[in-house]
Amino acid sequence: MSTIIPDGNLSTSEALGAYVRKYRKQHGWRIEDVSGIANVGARFISDFERGKETAELGKALKVLEALGLELVLRPRGGLGIEEFRA
Repeated sequence: MSTIIPDGNLSTSEALGAYVRKYRKQHGWRIEDVSGIANVGARFISDFERGKETAELGKALKVLEALGLELVLRPRGGLGIEEFRA
């Protein structure tokens, strides 16, 4: 199944949560399905998808993994690692 959600920059907890919710729903997965696979509570996933800023990073990463998503970090503005270290 191809993803209809485009890759892009997500700079807020709300944007990340909305992306995760759309991805989950697009695949027809219920919150309960994902919570069982990720070993986190359904309430956590609901909060995470609503953009709760205090969501635990470790649990959020478990949810992303359960959904087959990954988090990729890079310096803003295309800074190379040499410039970033300076």
